[in-house]
Order: sequence, then C-alpha cells, then structure tokens
Amino acid sequence: KTENAGGDTLFADNEKAIFGAGSDLQIYHDGANSYIQNVTSSLIIQNDSDDRQVIIKSDNGSGGVADYFRANGTTGEALLYHYGSSKLATTSTGIDVTGNATFGDNGKAIFGGGSDLQIYHDGGNSRILENGTGFLAIGTNGGEISLRGDSFNDYMLKAEQNSAVTLYHNALPKLATTATGIDVTGTVTAD
Repeated sequence: KTENAGGDTLFADNEKAIFGAGSDLQIYHDGANSYIQNVTSSLIIQNDSDDRQVIIKSDNGSGGVADYFRANGTTGEALLYHYGSSKLATTSTGIDVTGNATFGDNGKAIFGGGSDLQIYHDGGNSRILENGTGFLAIGTNGGEISLRGDSFNDYMLKAEQNSAVTLYHNALPKLATTATGIDVTGTVTAD
C-alpha cells in the first residue's frame, strides 16, 4: 500500500485492508472484482443519520446506474427495484407490488394460517383450492359474478346481484332464474 499527497491510501490488486484480530473483515480488489468480505458473525451496513437512506445501486443496462435496493429511514420502507423502477415495497400493513408476481408451475399463492386457500397452476391445469374446514365464497358488492370463456368475451354463467342467474350454451342464454321461477330459452328435454 502507498499513500499519496492527497492523503489517500492506495492498495494494489489483491492487497487487503484487514480489520479484526482474526482478519475478520477484508476489503480488497482482485484485479477483476471488488470485495467486502466478512468471515465471522454478521455483516451490518448501518446508517445512523436521521431520516436518511441506505441505497444499493448498480448498472442500469444503459451505461448509467440505478437503484436496486433502498432502505428508507424517512418512511420505514424497504424497496426493491428493477433497473430503478420500484417493484416491491414494505409498508406498515404488509407489502405493495408494482407489476406482476410470477409463480412457476406448482408455485402457489397460499393464504391462511393452515394453507387454507391455494391458487396455482400445476403444469396442465389452473386451480383454486379451498383446503381448510370452511367453504370457498365468491362475492361481489354491486356488480356481477360471471364465468367466461374465449378471452373473457363469452358468458358461460352470469350471476347478477339481486337479479337473475343465467346459464349459457355457446355464449347464448338458455336458462335464467326469475322472481317467479325460471325462464328457459329453447326446448326442455327430460329423461
């Protein structure tokens, strides 16, 4: 190592700044990569300045740099970024996700203390599974509940709040509930 007139300490490739009785913390550059290496206990990065942040930046894919992680001392958020665009943020009530959450085949979105509700794709089929002791309820507050095919354009079933429940065949209504019973479009065939 050498010191220049400006007071900097210069280390050649593979020379280390070593801290601790057992060489516990080492900072160095090996000619290709730079390292902060801890060999015992925890490595802590801490900012004691009020309402400030810890920010990790890296290449933005276009010759500049962008945020990848930010611990925000003002809001309490921990934020993850993709090339500087916020994708996941912790909040006082949970997390906020910007964009898609992608799950591979058999990767499940699981809800409930006993993994009661599971939503997943098994590689061949998509499934919503009520795995607990209760029931699966699908509700609406004013609109309709519908099952649709063909990119959500064709009805298979439509249930309107305080109104009819209609069954469709090939996107055409065939049976609907009414205030007095049912309304059938077409022929009723019974065995």
